[in-house]
Amino acid sequence: MLTYILVNKICNLAKKMKLWNSPQRLQEEVEYLLGNEQVEYEKVVVFGNIKTSSIFVIQNLYVDLVSPNCLIESCIEQYKMENYEFEIISEQYARFRNTKKLSSRLNIPKILLINVCNASLRPIPRLNLSTATIGSYLRLKGAAEVCILDMQFGLTIETVIEEVKQFAPIIVGISIDFLEYGIGMRIIDAIENLNKHIYIVLGNVLPALLPEKFLECHPNVLISYGEGEKSLYDIACWAQGNLSIKDVSGIIYRLENRMVKNEIQYIDMAECQTPALDTAILLKKYRGVLTLETSRGCDYSGCTFCPREHKTRFWRCLSAKQVIEQINDLLQVAEELELPKHIYFADEEMIGELQNGAELDRMIEICEEIIEKHKNLKLDIAVRADSIYNPHKGKEYNIKMLKMWKLIKQAGADRIFVGVESGCEKQLKRYNKGTVPMQNVIAIRILTAIGMQVRLGFVMFDPLMPDIKELQENIEFLERTDAVLRPIISDESDEKILLQIESDEKWIQEQKAGIALYNYVSYLMTGLEVFVNAPYAKMVRLYERETNQSLVYGYDWELGKLLVHYIVPRIERIYQICNMCVQKNYGVTYTLKSLLKSANGIQKEFLRNEMYKHRKMIFEFAKEIINICEYMEQIEENKYFTNIYEEWMEHKVKPYILELLAAVNAGVVSDTENKLFTNVLNEWLETSYDIVNT
Repeated sequence: MLTYILVNKICNLAKKMKLWNSPQRLQEEVEYLLGNEQVEYEKVVVFGNIKTSSIFVIQNLYVDLVSPNCLIESCIEQYKMENYEFEIISEQYARFRNTKKLSSRLNIPKILLINVCNASLRPIPRLNLSTATIGSYLRLKGAAEVCILDMQFGLTIETVIEEVKQFAPIIVGISIDFLEYGIGMRIIDAIENLNKHIYIVLGNVLPALLPEKFLECHPNVLISYGEGEKSLYDIACWAQGNLSIKDVSGIIYRLENRMVKNEIQYIDMAECQTPALDTAILLKKYRGVLTLETSRGCDYSGCTFCPREHKTRFWRCLSAKQVIEQINDLLQVAEELELPKHIYFADEEMIGELQNGAELDRMIEICEEIIEKHKNLKLDIAVRADSIYNPHKGKEYNIKMLKMWKLIKQAGADRIFVGVESGCEKQLKRYNKGTVPMQNVIAIRILTAIGMQVRLGFVMFDPLMPDIKELQENIEFLERTDAVLRPIISDESDEKILLQIESDEKWIQEQKAGIALYNYVSYLMTGLEVFVNAPYAKMVRLYERETNQSLVYGYDWELGKLLVHYIVPRIERIYQICNMCVQKNYGVTYTLKSLLKSANGIQKEFLRNEMYKHRKMIFEFAKEIINICEYMEQIEENKYFTNIYEEWMEHKVKPYILELLAAVNAGVVSDTENKLFTNVLNEWLETSYDIVNT
């Protein structure tokens, strides 16, 4: 039996561990302590996260359980160990008789979770939630010993495979996002060649979109298309012979040359703990940010371009108390590791919808707690426009929503991403956004009037666009200068402010900032991605059948999308040229946006102004092409577009890139430790931008 003094030593050791330490680290420290104390034992197993750790010391005849962070009774109940023979010694210590049943329970499998990433395409990392939330859940349940690898931090395929060899897992979960198809396939190949007995589970959006493709190439893998926590938990049980494959939640797999799709069982949101923070220590070097998910699903779920049809339409959320607790954890880690106090919320729809408007009360409670407890916190949030202004919900609801957004601003909201998508009503209907351009304008006015920085999602082109008039409507919308308002400094009531924003044209003219909307679009001049199995893909197929016209000409597996011709060739050519511009400047745009998140003072202002310059150049280029193309003969288009594109790149964008590089070299902008911004700018200068070579 462990002595009272030794139990205290183990508890103190656990409490000294940092939140960003992994349970494996705690296990190693306990083993070191037991060795120094000359305790005979077979193995140490840690359940839970660092914050909720439960330590099992397996001996010959007995198993000692030390629970540093909670009462031993609740610990035993949590891990469903009430039916085992045990004696409670103290509030933090219990002794179990070692049996075959208990040994089997404590013989938890090793699961390796890998976030696949081509770091050159995503130079500024975020805490990856696809692996972190699964890892946290499995540890909480005592279901597995979990190791997390994230390729955002410079890991190569070779180093990943070496880690597989060292850790020796029985299950490998691989998260594959857009643009990671090729590298994901290579990792699967390498693991299968290394050990055919490892169970490989694929998750994230790309495998969920393309299960047939992945199973065609790798028939033995399992694909998680639902909630990865429950899928991996069930797979761990199945791998140990405690569950039938047909009862594993939310997976797709091959059985006797046919594809089987199991139903999704959703987890209880009350069981969602702070994401595993094993990789947080690496964020500092890369100027990365911490990430949090406070809800899942989207009540609307109607957007035709959305590739997440496999996700639940039933919006669920963490309680306000849970959100505050997890924010506290992240900020503690940020302070310990000297990370920016900046949290990126990865929710698909953060505000959501509950009964009787309770979603507003939830956000108000969260914000009031943050305002009281945390200063200098920055938050990034993504929402729909109707979570800012919804004309269908009535006056009182919108007034309360305005109050909520003022509190979100006070709580530290740095920027709000709003999925506007289009300034053309017909295009919004094709996208099934459920909003109209004027509603989007009012939503932007509300946020900017209370001093909020906004970012806009905007999809300029789509294959079913019938005429150039829609493009011109988008251009006119993006040139609007009456949507962005100056922050209101008066003490006017929320009701009066809302009334002025909705309908007082004289007040709007007096209050407008005079800044065009295109300055706030995250990625200008993008075209709609026709994702496989998304509703828009079905619309394309329907058009093909009705017109007997072939539009689909291939697949892009990296993005899980169809390659689609436009129904109007001239619009397609305009899009192709604009897309070349987007692709050429993507790295610069992405890095500017990302650096802005962790910048302060003069540097922040400098970066924001540079973003405005960059967007203005791209906008004016596209506008010129769109405005004159209808007057041109088809035969002249290619030559004209080629000339204007190359001239614009050489005489407009290249000098701008050189100026940026000079500013970085002069220290006007602080680069990351590994010179990400410098490398991105040099790469722009080194790669060709002429149309022929592209």
